[in-house]
Formats: sequence, structure tokens, C-alpha cells
Amino acid sequence: MANDQPNTLAFNGEAANEANSLCPNLTGDGAIIQLSGVKGATVTVNKVITKQEKGGVAFAHYTGNPWSDVRNYQLSATSGTVGVGLWSRVTLVDKSLVTDGILDFTYDISAAYQ
Repeated sequence: MANDQPNTLAFNGEAANEANSLCPNLTGDGAIIQLSGVKGATVTVNKVITKQEKGGVAFAHYTGNPWSDVRNYQLSATSGTVGVGLWSRVTLVDKSLVTDGILDFTYDISAAYQ
């Protein structure tokens, strides 16, 4: 998903253009997962992104590496919700393997309410 903001930096650290960026004029948003429950409750969240390659395209954490993180969040005392961010990157790694169609990539999130 892109947010209509300029993508000024490509995967190779140079200015984004048609040769070095999947979306030279757009940059993506991070995913926001909204958790809800008892107002003010603490939630322990485990996020895991495993590096995956399919059809000449790689999916990984925005650093380009496999990644995991365990963190505590507190649900809002007013709404009983919290937004948990997750950022990833899709990179073209082998143009010759790309075909038409949809590529599905996955990540795991688990939440333990206390």
C-alpha cells in the first residue's frame, strides 16, 4: 500500500527512479494493528517477520533482515484500544523471475492480555 508521498530514496541509497524502485513516486505506509480490550489493560505483543522470497521479490522487515520484537503496550484508559505498528519492505531481487499475479507474504503477531 502506498500513501501518495514521494519515495526519495531507493533500495540502493540513491534517488528513487524507474530502475531502482518498485514505486519511484510513492512510499508505503507501515501496517497498524489495532488491539482492543479492557481500558487501561497491559498487552504483551510479539511481532515476527521472517525474510521471504517469491517470484523474484523479497519481503522482510524494513531493515531487510528477519526481525522479532516483544513489547508491552497499554490500552487507552478512554477507548480501550492501542495501535501497534509493523513496518516491512518489498524489494525486487531478480527481475527475470517476476511474473504477473499476486504474491502473498506473511508475518506473525501474537498478543497476551494481562
